[in-house]
Amino acid sequence: MVSYHKLSGAASRARRELVEAMATRAGEERLGMKGFPPEVALYLSLLKAQGVHKRKEDGEDTTLWHLSLDGRDPNLQHLWELIDNCISKAENRGVTVAYILDELYKPPFGMRQGPAPIYVVLYLLVKSDEVAVFQEGKYLPYISAADVALMLKRPDLFSLKKCVATNVEREVFDAYRNVLNTAEIDKEGGFRNPEVIGVVGPLSKFVAELPEYTRQTRKVSLEAQQARSAIVNSADPVELLFRELPRALGIQPKALNRGNEEWLDVLQSRLQDSLSELAR
Repeated sequence: MVSYHKLSGAASRARRELVEAMATRAGEERLGMKGFPPEVALYLSLLKAQGVHKRKEDGEDTTLWHLSLDGRDPNLQHLWELIDNCISKAENRGVTVAYILDELYKPPFGMRQGPAPIYVVLYLLVKSDEVAVFQEGKYLPYISAADVALMLKRPDLFSLKKCVATNVEREVFDAYRNVLNTAEIDKEGGFRNPEVIGVVGPLSKFVAELPEYTRQTRKVSLEAQQARSAIVNSADPVELLFRELPRALGIQPKALNRGNEEWLDVLQSRLQDSLSELAR
């Protein structure tokens, strides 16, 4: 049913259920799905049989499962290479998921519109270290079930870029990580691009989960207000870390390149104080 040119309502629903499970329950056997509904049939044929959802390898926790691009069918490697090339050629402009799907529908792949998005979602979940996902220009630190469900309907709203920040000094990441290590902020939760998102993801989630009053009130310091606003409104993770957030904390971005540790202590201290104030 999923390979028909036009999907039925049941096939569309099963595909949505499958990608939502991929985004939220990749560590569970059968993606946490029970019984034999249509989405399980899709899982067994498109993921399990292809070997792209499997147990952790020897030496790891074999009770956990994970998604992988290294499956049993060597032809799948050509699919991953095409997606890689589309993203790399786009550079900083980014490329939409809709464009990638159009390429997959053409020869030599000629993929049907049913399974193609499932494999694109698989690629994005596995490549979370390397590929940044944007929805209507706003960066997504992690992909939720709602995000992948919308991606199936409106792939034109999502664009992809290589997540690279090699021109920024390593000390900046260390400064932010030191704050996260001392603040009570959850650093887990399926965040993408560990180098950048190991910082941005927890900050975004911390602010998003604050009570409504805390996200709106002005009865906190100006620095706390500006830091909160920078995190909420940022559309690009690199811009947030190296321009918007330092500026919100009263540090000029150019100070980050001076090669001394004074800015590092100030950044850590002011961000720590702002987060603690918001948490209280």
